Amino acid sequence: MANKTELAAIATFKILCHRRHWKYRSATKGENCDFVIDGKKIEIKGSKYNNSIPDTYNSEFDKKTLTFKPDWLFVVYVPESGKHKISAIPRKTINEYKHHKKVMVRWNNTLKTNLRKGLYHKIPKTL
Repeated sequence: MANKTELAAIATFKILCHRRHWKYRSATKGENCDFVIDGKKIEIKGSKYNNSIPDTYNSEFDKKTLTFKPDWLFVVYVPESGKHKISAIPRKTINEYKHHKKVMVRWNNTLKTNLRKGLYHKIPKTL
């Protein structure tokens, strides 16, 4: 069951889709993502903390190579008060980093640092 932060992140992402006129659908169980837009797989991560990425499930990464499967990662910051912020990171960028496998997959610290620096905040006009 999704928690409050995840639900708010998904709602914020849906608003973005509406504003960009992106037609999305919920992903099926075997697609290893949250949404699909124009054939592109989208993973949504919600966080209460600015420029932080919650760890992810192993199913979102290739088991042998630890490469990210979805085409895009959208990180939605949902503070308890204030404006929501969205960062979009393409799979190619995510896979440039070496991530650490635990029970979940831990995001690379350099990727997190670059996210804090604002390198991935530009939302593309098309996916």
